[in-house]
Amino acid sequence: MRYGIVWTKPAVIDLEAIRDFISEDSEFYAQQVIENILSQAETLADMPHRCPLVPVISGTDIRHLLVHSYRIIYQVSEDRIVILTVIHQRRQFP
Repeated sequence: MRYGIVWTKPAVIDLEAIRDFISEDSEFYAQQVIENILSQAETLADMPHRCPLVPVISGTDIRHLLVHSYRIIYQVSEDRIVILTVIHQRRQFP
């Protein structure tokens, strides 16, 4: 089964902030990082349960995928994956 992927508005805003921050030093690298995050998120459509659960949230199917220095935080539902946020690894998930 292939899952659909839905990006929440906060997750899209996170991507824009990441791009803006990195582009202060390098437009090229900012684009590469964003493209890599997006392509890695797409791989979740085939195997969303391969990534570990977020340890601070028990009783839910909220997982995270590491890409560069960022964590894609997502929730698996019956037929789709909802990308909740994209945060730097040093930040704690709220």
